[in-house]
Amino acid sequence: LRETPLRFAKAFRELTKGYSMSVEEEVGGAIFKEAEEKMVYMKDIPVYSLCEHHLLPFFGSVHIAYIPNPDVGIIGLSKFSRIVDVFA
Repeated sequence: LRETPLRFAKAFRELTKGYSMSVEEEVGGAIFKEAEEKMVYMKDIPVYSLCEHHLLPFFGSVHIAYIPNPDVGIIGLSKFSRIVDVFA
């Protein structure tokens, strides 16, 4: 019971870590110059977050799909879950 405030603080930090993250930092150099014009998608990405109104945790899964711009390139698939963390 003594450790409850510490556990709460740790959980709260984890659930709100996206506020201190940016997409640019998380994606970094993982944009690859590929001439891919087909849809890129990843499904069932786990998401854990905190309701800002109720201050209660929630969880679920996210699906992301996009058609890459050939002038920009494509994002490495491993970065999708990090992008989800930024916005969660």
